[in-house]
Amino acid sequence: MNSKREKLLMMIILILVMVNSATLILMWVNKPPFPPKHPHHGGPPDKIIIERLKLDETQIKEFEIIKKIHQEQMRQLNERSQVLHKKYFELLEHEKVNDSIAGILENELALLSKLREKFTFQHFQKLKSICKPEQIGLFNDFIGELGKILSAPKGPPPGK
Repeated sequence: MNSKREKLLMMIILILVMVNSATLILMWVNKPPFPPKHPHHGGPPDKIIIERLKLDETQIKEFEIIKKIHQEQMRQLNERSQVLHKKYFELLEHEKVNDSIAGILENELALLSKLREKFTFQHFQKLKSICKPEQIGLFNDFIGELGKILSAPKGPPPGK
């Protein structure tokens, strides 16, 4: 009796292993490709802008300068933000949090966020200024899409 029971258990285990293996293989073979990082991006943002706005060589050179200025502004803001966030969360290491220092840091972080928006807006103003009249419609379409992308909710809804 023990031998029949062992054979039955072995058969069940073997069937379960085969079913699990088949399931894993099917999942691996039929898995969808990784989604793009962003559904509206077809490559690096600068390449998309150049293609979508149909910038000519002169405009591309001007855009490269505008882009470098914007990237430097963002780099400086990000560096400052890291320092401020570190100081802000270090306040939690103290027995009692100094609310006035926390408030100052919160205001500085809010200012950085405001500057990030302002610099990005100015970046696109400069980009628009190098567009030819026939490219303004392309620019407006692109900015409309960009506005939707930037205003879309990020990540899963709260509590999910």
